[in-house]
Amino acid sequence: MLQFTDDASLTFGYLLTHIGILDAVSLVGESAPPEMLQKLTYLAIRHDPQIKRVDTVRAYTFGVLYFVEVDIELPEDLPLKEAHAIGESLQIKIEELPEVERAFVHLDFECDHKPEHSILSKLPSSQP
Repeated sequence: MLQFTDDASLTFGYLLTHIGILDAVSLVGESAPPEMLQKLTYLAIRHDPQIKRVDTVRAYTFGVLYFVEVDIELPEDLPLKEAHAIGESLQIKIEELPEVERAFVHLDFECDHKPEHSILSKLPSSQP
């Protein structure tokens, strides 16, 4: 049977706690480092000449990999079939990165609107 000294027990307990906290952080969606976001932005903007602008790039941990969200702006008069092909091929390209689990690409014809999914709209009003 294994027996630990007090110091070894404390060290072992600290390591287990530290590892548990790191695992919990990776499961709850920590944002990707700036270098990863830059890589994704570069990939998106260079993907197709029809992409006018990359509006938003987000990447969150999902276990040891990332969930990625990219919002791109395409010409307003671009046919749906072409827009869909651009978005789908960008999704596939992002998902081919070894650090990405899943990618979601949102297509829009302008980027000057309010955010679609604001947490503030879901919070109860602080005024009676």
